[in-house]
Amino acid sequence: MEILRKTANFVLGKRMVVFQKIRLSSTMSFQTSFAKKVSARQSEININLREFGSSSLLHCTKASDKEMAKSLQREIEDEMESLSKEKSYFDGWEMTKSGADVKITKAFPSETISVMFNVNNSLADNYDDIEKDEYDGPPMSSRPPFIVEIAKPSGMKMAIECECSSNREPMDQIDDEMQDDEINAGYEISSVQVYRDERLPTNYVCQALDRPLHDNLMGILMERGIDNEFVDELVDFCTNYEQQLYIDFLVKMKSHLTEK
Repeated sequence: MEILRKTANFVLGKRMVVFQKIRLSSTMSFQTSFAKKVSARQSEININLREFGSSSLLHCTKASDKEMAKSLQREIEDEMESLSKEKSYFDGWEMTKSGADVKITKAFPSETISVMFNVNNSLADNYDDIEKDEYDGPPMSSRPPFIVEIAKPSGMKMAIECECSSNREPMDQIDDEMQDDEINAGYEISSVQVYRDERLPTNYVCQALDRPLHDNLMGILMERGIDNEFVDELVDFCTNYEQQLYIDFLVKMKSHLTEK
């Protein structure tokens, strides 16, 4: 019995040694195979990264950036040449600007008048195809809608929203066929609202103005200097100011394209 036990232990010991060798060999084989796969994958990634960094598309984009920057520089120079010289606007009014937003204000003992407008999307053609050969002036003008706000000391305010007319010449040069009792001040009133302290989206806005109400409101505005001469000055200012913003936009775009 003792001989059998020793024989069994010997055989079992040899099997354990053989098993450990097989296991070690298998582990080394797996590690080698895994290392090869990782190396191959890393090589593939590196190749892809190099190809992306030197792609023809990237070079094409850079070339387009440079060409665009040259075109922008030419446009900036052309716009600077045609830009009206700096001059004074709205004498007696206080002006504040915030980008495309402009507000001018004039204070009186009994009320404060503010005119607010935004020159974005305000350009309009100064002639159509029929009049092109007859018209001698700037091709486009900035004619934004504007709001006239009349504020009383109590905090009550009336805001009258106006739309510039499409007249292409100063009002004193227009030969119109309007009736004597009609008012032509270079703009039309589109809506009016009355509120306290500030305009809110919840305020009622009166848009369906009949002719007597419209003409009475026009009289109120014209008595406060919002007449044809004021609108001519507003259009002239907005056209010049919009062009300044356009040039600034071109300069910023060029700076963006040329930044390393």
